[in-house]
Amino acid sequence: LFRSIVFCDASQIHSVNEKKRNRFLGLLEKTIVPIALNDKNNSNIYPSFHPKCWILQYVNLSNRKKLKYKLLVMSRNLTFDRSWDVTIQLDGHRMDGATDAQTRRLIDFVNFLKQQSNDYAAAFLDELVADLKYVKFETSDNYFYDFEFLPIGIGTFDIKKDHLFDTYTVQSITVMSPFISKSVIQKLMTNRFAPYSQQLITREAELYKIKDLPRNFTVFCLQDEIIDGENNISDAGITDNKTEDIHAKIYVTKDYNDICNLYLGSMNASENAITRNVELLVKLTSKSLSPYVFLCELGVYRKNFKQIDFDSLDFVPIEQPLQKGEDAIKRICRMDISAQIIDCGNGNFDIEITIPDYQECETQTTISPFFAKGICIPLASNITIKKLKINQLSEFYTLHVEYDGNVMERTIKIPTDGMPE
Repeated sequence: LFRSIVFCDASQIHSVNEKKRNRFLGLLEKTIVPIALNDKNNSNIYPSFHPKCWILQYVNLSNRKKLKYKLLVMSRNLTFDRSWDVTIQLDGHRMDGATDAQTRRLIDFVNFLKQQSNDYAAAFLDELVADLKYVKFETSDNYFYDFEFLPIGIGTFDIKKDHLFDTYTVQSITVMSPFISKSVIQKLMTNRFAPYSQQLITREAELYKIKDLPRNFTVFCLQDEIIDGENNISDAGITDNKTEDIHAKIYVTKDYNDICNLYLGSMNASENAITRNVELLVKLTSKSLSPYVFLCELGVYRKNFKQIDFDSLDFVPIEQPLQKGEDAIKRICRMDISAQIIDCGNGNFDIEITIPDYQECETQTTISPFFAKGICIPLASNITIKKLKINQLSEFYTLHVEYDGNVMERTIKIPTDGMPE
């Protein structure tokens, strides 16, 4: 028996091209749980549901108690992006006694997911939590002798109080993060250390954010020929070429007692990540690894990366033309949206969509039933979509957002009553 649940940020379900849509996608409705986190500070900066984690359970059908697990914590999204990411795999098996001490924070994270779930997903997560209390996870790498799960943004753990930000015990640090904030880099890269003991690996487009910081750390970025490599080697006329850059989030620290900690997962070195978003990291402890060993294995000192000379750079912030559209979609996903299907007879159905707290955005926004081609209706507090056939009904809808000559599409899921069985 195979079951799956996918939790995702409600505003980040990218649309499938209409020509590639088939009714099979409708079978995924119960298994996809969109999460729209509230703006706790009323700052109009919407938190992201940002963890990247797979929990895989394998069942021995002849003996239900013989369970095996694989836990993947990573930086990679469920997309076709070609950037550089990182994954760690932990293998787990069921023990006779409870292992709450090791899995407590992982269980906290799963319980948080349950609070966001529909009934189908909640029942599955109840079973998962009951099993995880007896699961022991292990790494397959001799580098590490201990590890911890660090769920961020769910109220049970504060990353700012973790050893990662303890500049009194950390002797050296390497940070790899595609997106950064000046304030977070300033906290991580203390003035007490020499530049060679502190390294930052990031995207070149982010460098303007730290141009005013003291030069007490070295900075590396991917070489241009790697970022644009696919364009350089592809045949003329191919239009699907994609650039690549780092997307991994990795932190390596070494203490004065030679103990090293490796953090990896979804958390960028940004204020949004450490104060607003929901994230997940795994912290692994070692006496064999060090920031220098990590940099060597990554190829930082070879041809993959270039060291940044800040004096030779022209710091120009990169424009973000899509941000207005992203913000509009995030606001819509946090509105109280519901739908009702009405059977009009003769195989025809109407859908009534209600948004009692609807507020107009600066963008032009329309909505379409996911499986109904050619129907596009302006978003409003009350919408009626008429004369749909049963094979056009779904809880999935497509938002079309237009602004300043830009167009964005996202798929959203709307709770819908009256769906025919």
